[in-house]
Amino acid sequence: MLILGTGYSTDLLLIFSFLLLLLLIFYLISYKFLRKILFLFDPELIHKISFRFLKIIFLLPNYFSFWEYFFRTENNKLKKKVFGITFDNPVGLAAGFDKDAEIFDGLSSFGFGFVEIGTVTPLPQDGNPKPRLFRLPKDNAVINRMGFNNDGVEAVTSRLRRKKSKIIVGSSIGKNFDTPNNRAHQDYIYCLEKVYEFSDYIAVNISSPNTANLRKLSSEDNFDTLLKKLKESHSKLSTSFGYKPIFIKISPDETQENLILIYPCSDPGFDYIINKIRELSAKYKNIKVFKNIEGSFFYEIMQHANLLIGNSSSGILESGYLNLPTINVGNRQKGRFCEKNVFHLKYNFKLLNKGIKKALSKNNEKKFNTSFLYYNKGGLNKILKFIKNVNKKNYNQILNLHS
Repeated sequence: MLILGTGYSTDLLLIFSFLLLLLLIFYLISYKFLRKILFLFDPELIHKISFRFLKIIFLLPNYFSFWEYFFRTENNKLKKKVFGITFDNPVGLAAGFDKDAEIFDGLSSFGFGFVEIGTVTPLPQDGNPKPRLFRLPKDNAVINRMGFNNDGVEAVTSRLRRKKSKIIVGSSIGKNFDTPNNRAHQDYIYCLEKVYEFSDYIAVNISSPNTANLRKLSSEDNFDTLLKKLKESHSKLSTSFGYKPIFIKISPDETQENLILIYPCSDPGFDYIINKIRELSAKYKNIKVFKNIEGSFFYEIMQHANLLIGNSSSGILESGYLNLPTINVGNRQKGRFCEKNVFHLKYNFKLLNKGIKKALSKNNEKKFNTSFLYYNKGGLNKILKFIKNVNKKNYNQILNLHS
């Protein structure tokens, strides 16, 4: 009889595999019956029992190959590259299940493209009082208000460093419940510095409704401070451990459309506009204000926006490429080539209001065609042709305009 290096015989492995297969078949056949029994008990208790059962399964020899056979598939069409990370498939396990990074290696055998652990905080905490997990049988869903219960970032990091599988692991980081918002950035930076080396990406959680006042971190002052500190720390960590993307979780269930306002350039009248922006942001919670935005972050926002309003050249160039409806206000971009996604309007409230409705309705009906106006073949020849046609008189006029 052949004895494997693990100390288990091949016969024993076959018996384990056969028993697991029978268990899987029994589970699939009797799920409705089993569900009724499980629903007799507290949902959090059942969650803990199920979690411990998985931990035992993942201790069995050759478990990885066994479960991969049933659940994992290799298909290049499913592969996705996002922010430099190549995912085997776009379906992952969100944070909240493996809060303390205990079984992420084992979960990789279930076919997930990635596993996100956490949310983890600097210090261990118990979370909200029980009961905090509720079933909605008719909706086949659950509601939780766990409150970032976790073992703390030190314990979680010690488990992350023992990673064995090739699964993409993201780390969701948060703040302790008793950390005031004006010092919240310290908690996030502390967690970021601990998990960065052992994570493929980091998710900054400021959207959970289960930690008091957490969502207030998305307000202008708190958000600006948090982003600034994260960027500083990210730059240093990238130098030591390589670039890894950071994502920010923002609440998806706002009652109104979110508006992002960016401070204007130092043109005449800019101080009046800034004062109005401040008044609006103080009055409406759905307005996020930035003094300035880094280019890559701005283009990312554009990809997810419904409408762009202003007089920036990005409304002429990138918006066409991104199929983004754009309202260009005033004459600043007058005469420039642009696609049909751009609506040129004067400084008139009624016209702007109608223009916004028109742009959004067109966006809902059908997408604009992707524009390669400034990027397609022959673009350079168009520029050269234009330059050749500029006579000396026009050239002098252009110089005067820009002097």
